[in-house]
Amino acid sequence: MTDRYCVFVDAGYLYKAGGQASLNVDDRASQLLDVESFVPALSDFCSREVLGGGGSWLRTYWYDGAPWGNPQPIHEEIGLLPRVKTRIGRLVRDDAGQFQQKGVDSLIVRDLVILAERTAISTAFLLGGDEDLREGVREAQDRGVEVVLLGIEPPKGSNLSETLVMEADQLLLVGQEVLGPHFSKPNFSTVAPRTTDPYEFGHRFAEAYVGTLQGFERRVVLRSRRWVPPHIDRAIRQRLSGPSAYGSTGPDMTSARNGFMQACKSLREADQAVI
Repeated sequence: MTDRYCVFVDAGYLYKAGGQASLNVDDRASQLLDVESFVPALSDFCSREVLGGGGSWLRTYWYDGAPWGNPQPIHEEIGLLPRVKTRIGRLVRDDAGQFQQKGVDSLIVRDLVILAERTAISTAFLLGGDEDLREGVREAQDRGVEVVLLGIEPPKGSNLSETLVMEADQLLLVGQEVLGPHFSKPNFSTVAPRTTDPYEFGHRFAEAYVGTLQGFERRVVLRSRRWVPPHIDRAIRQRLSGPSAYGSTGPDMTSARNGFMQACKSLREADQAVI
């Protein structure tokens, strides 16, 4: 069989570790990742570093959590990318009020085992760090699959389970030459619509900010039909809490969000008309 391989990406690990390494932040609302360009770049890196530039890339599996397990606009857009399959677990709040992923590790283990059983791949590249992935690694290896663990070196400490590193056939660190070109921070510096009406504020904010976006990020924002993406919602809230005629919570924030969504609807229709 041709040296066919898959890449398995734990998005929670990627955003946390990659955000720290590239932007010195681990909060998703403070970072953007161009998944469309990152996926093939990571695949090429794996092929080059382990398979001598050869091998046949079957696909990349993208694992993430979402409230109640319902895919978000970014997951829908990722699922449309060529050779990418999305797998969505649940996000639940812990006792401290922080969101935690549930069920993601089991989805990764499932795919590793099934692909190994069906001899669909000979090499698996796993970007993740949880100890719970260890059993899936072992099961895939028992079926003849080489498992390469992809890690992201943190500024300090460790973000990889030691037992997971021991179980994998080898550890390959993903550096800034791979991560850096695809991570960025949201730039709202030029977005300063002046109005005292919350709805109009949200509408102008959308027109100004979306106008700075291209490609994947623009499509993700315009795909939002029910709620404002978290990083944008935070920016709107911060601006509403400054000197203004209205506050940052309650009906004024709701009006601003409605204005934003209505503007996105108009921009989405305009983009579709061009296509």
